[in-house]
Amino acid sequence: MPNLKKTFLIFLCGVFALLPVFAGAMELVKYNKNVVDVFNDASITLLSFTGRLVLLFLVFGGVYYVMSGADPQKQETAKKIIKYALLGLVLILISYALIAALDKIGVE
Repeated sequence: MPNLKKTFLIFLCGVFALLPVFAGAMELVKYNKNVVDVFNDASITLLSFTGRLVLLFLVFGGVYYVMSGADPQKQETAKKIIKYALLGLVLILISYALIAALDKIGVE
């Protein structure tokens, strides 16, 4: 049964991750935009969503660190949460810079 829960959670995350893409496809049909503009809008929406998720993990890691008290195992877990959240932030910023650079040079 735990595998079913894990599979459902992964499916749910995938659906939420793809919602901006589906919304962008609907926008393409509705407003007669070209594919590059829709992809750009969807990627910016996805990057902003993941940025909010990073902020949530940073806050969670900070609260977990404060609440850990003197337990070194909990402190290490909180440090890992913060470290990976910051790594995710760096990846998001690199992705945004890459998309902005490609948009600037006009890659289609």
